Amino acid sequence: MADPIISESLLHDVLLTVFLAPIVETLLFQLLVIEAIRKIIKRPRKNICLALLLSSTVFALSHTYSLGYFFITYLGGIVLALAYYLGRYRRENAFFVVFVIHSLYNLSVFIYNHFFYV
Repeated sequence: MADPIISESLLHDVLLTVFLAPIVETLLFQLLVIEAIRKIIKRPRKNICLALLLSSTVFALSHTYSLGYFFITYLGGIVLALAYYLGRYRRENAFFVVFVIHSLYNLSVFIYNHFFYV
């Protein structure tokens, strides 16, 4: 039988990493930043470049564990910002699309770190 303290801690980590963090980060770094830029700069071809750069920079700045991690997170931020724009363009729920991508990524890292990392 599993130790209840370990199980509770593991559940807490999963909820935080796979659900709460992606929700908060998607709200802050994609929805808020991109929609603010879209409101300020009305031209889609002009606002997409600035939105991608600003959204991914702010996202990466919230993940400054190391220089390498910053750059990887910056690239991930570009992917998430592009997913947000594509979701909006296709008239899908852009927030949900980004949340799912971010959650699946965090889940894969969580599984690797907790069960396979030596």
